[in-house]
Amino acid sequence: MKNILVVDDSSLVRVKVKRALEEEGFQVTEAISGEEALNNIGNYPIFDLIIMDIILPGRNGLDIIEKIKENPRYNLVPIMILSVSHEKENVLRAIEIGAVDFLVKPFDKEELLARVQKITGETPWQKAKKILKLEINRSFRSKVSFSVIMAEQKTPLPEGFKGSSIKNLKEVLEESLRSIDTVIVLSETSFLLVLPAMSAQDISTVIQKVSRALTTKEKTISWCFASAVYPENGENEEQLLKYVRNQLTLTPSSK
Repeated sequence: MKNILVVDDSSLVRVKVKRALEEEGFQVTEAISGEEALNNIGNYPIFDLIIMDIILPGRNGLDIIEKIKENPRYNLVPIMILSVSHEKENVLRAIEIGAVDFLVKPFDKEELLARVQKITGETPWQKAKKILKLEINRSFRSKVSFSVIMAEQKTPLPEGFKGSSIKNLKEVLEESLRSIDTVIVLSETSFLLVLPAMSAQDISTVIQKVSRALTTKEKTISWCFASAVYPENGENEEQLLKYVRNQLTLTPSSK
């Protein structure tokens, strides 16, 4: 999951940006000043993107960008300016010292997401939405339902459990499913399964099969499963994902 630092002294702006980014699968850390941003940079794992206002309490955003770029770990980390100050001098100065983009407030949510995606690349949730949209179009034309299953890990990861192990679990899932099914790694703790031509009657059997496969591979992790069927539980990708995420809170874990 990609982590973005949002630096703005306006709580309304931070909430709006955070909500938009988290809906797309980003992890967001907030800072209300340049000094807090510098502290976060020193104390957190490296961020994938920094979104920053120029007008901040204390030191201004341009000074903070220069300070950030002095850190060798952040020399190549992209910085996007989000500010009401759109004077040409500020824009040119921001780009000169390391900013890669400049978005003026008030901003459009879709434009913000498009620019963030261009900088950071496609997130797992964006990939999931794209695949679901394609499957919805195919199912609509063929008049055949399809299903999605979300699997979420509910116990702490074992010590030493790394990304390679997540990849192994993905392979285990793929081996337990049909060749036409798709497994998407949403995060280190969750997967989304897209199952074409799968009716509601068959979902419980698939969940049992997937649960056995996962627990056989890693017995110390318990999993929670939830499912949705198109079009009964949602007519578009947003509705399907919202439904299945809500269902996770109602489904007991399986071990």
